[in-house]
Amino acid sequence: MGVGQIVRSSNTLVYPQSHVASTSDLTLYESSFQNFGFYTQGRYWVFYEDSGVTCEGQAGCLLYTSSVDGASWAVSTNVGIHVTDSDWSVTTNNTSVFYARYNETVFDSFCNRAILFRNGLLNPGGAISWQTEHVVRAPSPTMAFPNEIVRVDTNNQVWIGYQEDSHSDCGGTGTQIPRVIHSVGTNYSAWTADTVLSTSHSNNWDIDLTALPGGAIYATYWINGLDLHGALYNGASWGPDEQISSPSDSTDVNSFVFSSGNKVYAIWHDGNSGLLRLATRASSGSWTVSDIGLGEFRSAASIPRYSLPITVTFDPSASKFYIFWYNATRQAIDQWSGSERDWVMTPGVFSTAPATGEYTITSYNQAASVGNNSTFGVMWVDQPSAPYNLNFGKVITPGPSIYPPSSSYFDYILTILMENQGINNTYGTHCSGNCSYITQLANTYGLAQNYSALGHPSLENYLALTSGGNYSVAPFTSDCYPQINGCIVSAPNIVDSLESSGRTWKAYMEDYSGGGCSLAHTSSRYVNSHNPFVYYADIYGNATRCSRIVNANSGASGYLALPTQLLSDLNSTSTAPNYMWLTPNLCDDGHDVCGPLNNPVSQQNQYLSLLMPMILTSTIFRTQRAALFITWDESATSLNNIVTAIWAGPVIKMAYTSASSYGHYSMIKTIETAWDLPPLTDYDSGAPEMAQFFSTPPTIGGAAGGRQMLEM
Repeated sequence: MGVGQIVRSSNTLVYPQSHVASTSDLTLYESSFQNFGFYTQGRYWVFYEDSGVTCEGQAGCLLYTSSVDGASWAVSTNVGIHVTDSDWSVTTNNTSVFYARYNETVFDSFCNRAILFRNGLLNPGGAISWQTEHVVRAPSPTMAFPNEIVRVDTNNQVWIGYQEDSHSDCGGTGTQIPRVIHSVGTNYSAWTADTVLSTSHSNNWDIDLTALPGGAIYATYWINGLDLHGALYNGASWGPDEQISSPSDSTDVNSFVFSSGNKVYAIWHDGNSGLLRLATRASSGSWTVSDIGLGEFRSAASIPRYSLPITVTFDPSASKFYIFWYNATRQAIDQWSGSERDWVMTPGVFSTAPATGEYTITSYNQAASVGNNSTFGVMWVDQPSAPYNLNFGKVITPGPSIYPPSSSYFDYILTILMENQGINNTYGTHCSGNCSYITQLANTYGLAQNYSALGHPSLENYLALTSGGNYSVAPFTSDCYPQINGCIVSAPNIVDSLESSGRTWKAYMEDYSGGGCSLAHTSSRYVNSHNPFVYYADIYGNATRCSRIVNANSGASGYLALPTQLLSDLNSTSTAPNYMWLTPNLCDDGHDVCGPLNNPVSQQNQYLSLLMPMILTSTIFRTQRAALFITWDESATSLNNIVTAIWAGPVIKMAYTSASSYGHYSMIKTIETAWDLPPLTDYDSGAPEMAQFFSTPPTIGGAAGGRQMLEM
């Protein structure tokens, strides 16, 4: 299964939002895929339910409103019919509105009610001229027909998907099946071809529909907690059942299907992995699945609630999807945008008022073209108690140039350098201490088995990793004190390349009491020779650059004083630089023997076991295309300088091992290749890049990550 979450230095977007109306129904959009609005006739239209109003003798009326600018809204109009959660849907053909509803008082609790359909002519002034309501499927004493979805095909024939529930409480068999029925052409008083889509399971089925050219329709159908299936109606007959998701996937109530020409896409959330996923259909009926990225909850059941607060809109003009996730904890709505294998996650595109319980969100099924742009709406309900606010967010989709193509491999990288151990001491079953977590991390992500350090002692390895140079010469071979007695590097370095490319950087040093380019320090657990940046003349003499060398764990020191500044920066795209370097203190990196473990490898293992889950579940590693590289500066012996080198993160192949020959120059060459930076020396120019570890091919805008993080 492929992956697809890209990483960019994306600025936070904030879309305009407005108050639409008040409603007594917090859960009205719990089945967000059913569609409750659209843009047409120069207006944004919003349909909603208010259970504080009575229609047809039942609590819950259908209302609508509209706006020409998405900011000022007309007084809502009560259609005068009853609706309840998950039992109604609306759509448009740009001249008329169409709804389908199952007229029961409470969801899936009443039998012997009809499926009803109605259309109305949209007026540019905001009124709707409603036509006669028609029965689609007649009442049955033992049957309920919830979970309506309505769509119009390219011939203006109307299709309705629904669940047939032979309700055990009404004397039925308890069997539940997904069905789809359509009008006889544009005669909306006659309905035909009531088709069973699946009998493989019996539970609460949901159905979504999308129209294709020539009167074709694609139907997806699923049971919350099971996998996603689909079938194609080619304009004449239904094709066979198609497996869309992995059979082991656990869908949410809210799953989505879209089309562009003859191409069909499906988006869903897998409750087993916590991943949002996209699938693309081939003409043969096979599906290719890619991972968009980790969602913000594992599943609806984990919250708990009926469905996840997610919604998706498709912009056909740009073949781009917009996924929105309502995060009530942060009082924000986050956005994933992209297509195929190219995605960006942007937090906080809308802000919300406090909300508790099953707060809900929805959005237009498709964006509409307006001039050279596209637009659509996002609707959500907030406030902790009734009456709740119904809110609207207006999205004007950005042109393709707003987000330049992502570089290959990754857009954020964090390097962590440990100390003085070869691979035989830090990986496998014969370590010189406890290396269980290091081994687990390497086996879960990517391990370079034949990765060589350069020399002894430390400094020449640190300099090679940041400048690509050969420093196996005096005075660097003695870990010399920086900026005196020739211990100065005037050659170009990685910072020069990063800044020339417009990328940001920061170096985090644990126990770095001075900060900046201070060479004096009070902690015995920091040493200058593990801070390569203060050796470069064009960094040491530049106050702005020096300010990017920071104390990683201000206010703490010593063993397991974790890098809180790094962790804080990693939890926001506004603070995380593209290039990050972490030097742990001398206890955490295993250079010194420190209590209570008094074993350098065991110290390294415990440190990484605490830090790695925090890094890999940070905002950057959870929502962006980020890479983590951990290696050791040198081995403990001159006889064999092969050290452990681990790649981890959402863009890395899982459980991947390579015996290819690599080294410290390969690491900097990989960064140069990923970001199209020029080589710094002949050493990095001639080194092999570590491309094989990445799930992304070396193509601008390629595939990206989004995998579940390793936890302890």
